Amino acid sequence: MRYPSSWWTPPRRKRDHQELVQIPHDVWLEVVENLRPSESLSRGESKYDLANLSLACRYLCAITRPLLYEEVLFSGTSVTNDVDLPLKDHSQWYKEVRSRNDSLGSFVKIYRLNDWIVSDDRRAFISTFCKKHFDVVARLPKLQSLYLSGFDAFMLNPLREFLCRRAKAGPQLSTLRHLYLYRADTTINILAALQELTGLETLVLHDSYVSCALDERLPKSILPCLRHLEVNTVWYPLDYTFSTAIIHMACQASLRTLSTNVSYIAHALLTCDVGLAIEDLQVFAAPEDMPLFASFLGRTPSIHTLSFGLADPVVESPPLDLDNRALPNLRSLSCSGTYILPAAKGRPIRRYCVVEYNPTLETDDYRLPALLGLKQSSAPVEELGVRATLYHDTVFAQHFPNLKSVTVFPDRRGMSVKLVKNEVLPWEHLQLHCAIDATQFAKELVPGRDYTYDLPTQRGILANNQFMAQFPSLLGVKFHGLVDWRRSSHTSDNWEPYISSRDKARSNLKNLAAGRIDPDVDPVHVVDEDGILASLFRPQEMTTQLRELLGLENSSNV
Repeated sequence: MRYPSSWWTPPRRKRDHQELVQIPHDVWLEVVENLRPSESLSRGESKYDLANLSLACRYLCAITRPLLYEEVLFSGTSVTNDVDLPLKDHSQWYKEVRSRNDSLGSFVKIYRLNDWIVSDDRRAFISTFCKKHFDVVARLPKLQSLYLSGFDAFMLNPLREFLCRRAKAGPQLSTLRHLYLYRADTTINILAALQELTGLETLVLHDSYVSCALDERLPKSILPCLRHLEVNTVWYPLDYTFSTAIIHMACQASLRTLSTNVSYIAHALLTCDVGLAIEDLQVFAAPEDMPLFASFLGRTPSIHTLSFGLADPVVESPPLDLDNRALPNLRSLSCSGTYILPAAKGRPIRRYCVVEYNPTLETDDYRLPALLGLKQSSAPVEELGVRATLYHDTVFAQHFPNLKSVTVFPDRRGMSVKLVKNEVLPWEHLQLHCAIDATQFAKELVPGRDYTYDLPTQRGILANNQFMAQFPSLLGVKFHGLVDWRRSSHTSDNWEPYISSRDKARSNLKNLAAGRIDPDVDPVHVVDEDGILASLFRPQEMTTQLRELLGLENSSNV
């Protein structure tokens, strides 16, 4: 957007008829950059601060707008999620972008369309809404990422028509690099239309349905720049023909990351004849495809991060016969216990994690004898992710003396972890994604209670003599939740809490305060310390329920 030259002059202030020193333009830009979303500033807070700053004067309006409009979101859901409320049509935004080339749309790099509710009496409006928004998308000269969430196939049809029209008119959306479809009911025709996005580097389909009709056109061209493909979704119906087509479209020399829980796509990948340089691979393979999988790994030496499992449960897992020369660059491994030894033997694995895509699965192949297969790695294991049972059963100091970071996940029984063991563990980082048995540290604590947001209890554990004796070198600890505890060195007794995801913590606490989380089903004990949790919210956001939840109902200060 163009502004008069006077708008770009930093403001001066006068006092006693004398002009004060003018603050340089670069300094003001640095001030504005500090208002980007960060560990201490959520996305909503960032937008709020930038919007207020832009109202101060013309100069600050000019320098804040590029950041204020860098990411825009249009949602069809209301605050109350009342489907009877009138839908927003965003007419003013359409007019603004179409009015001139240097509109506010010239600042947009990330465009999000989320959760538009469709009922039979609103389909005509939704169709118009989609066409207008996709027309806007084509007019954004700096657009890099497009997110579509909560769309059904009817709402995505305008996207297909839009891409087909643009293909006939010539190259369009040349700056678009990343496309994300979340909870989007997609058809094969829509995926085929994505062929027109020749500059696309990332394609993600998550929690989406993809339907296939006999008269639909399969993709034939390729995405020559694609680097990241993720298809973790429910496909119905789906056949081998389509799986082969999408692999043909996506799997080119540029591809570096592939993640899918669809066994058909995994099979098409394993049988493709394109030379690939994939570095990060996560797949579900059918049991009968394990020989193909071993062969694929043998001819893809570029893989350094590997996560795999069986798509269908079987009584006896088929073997994985890997060539000794396969996977020479493998650094990170995630698989079931059955495959630890053949995958790790003779390879420089430094990180192993249990299969995270099915955290409730617990079988004998996750026991200690299987885990010890990691000792056949040609490099010392420094990072380990295990279930609670393995944490109890493993003598880490004996088997994995070089560990620096350990993550503990829940097992099927949901057992709480007894942190204190009879060994000294020189780890630097510990993450707990399961409940802990806090009675080890204070008998008055309730067994099994969720202390995710109980900061005094967490600090008490860190100061416990038994805990300090077992973990003398810890620099970072994350209990089950969103609070990270850090200290500057292993000799310091000063642990400082940090919120690892400010947006998520704010959302969780708001849901707790509003009663959207059943305390009987998911009991959470919230106790703030030094206003750490209260500092997540601005004074105007502090509802009566939030104040009560955070223990501020009798305090006038936040």
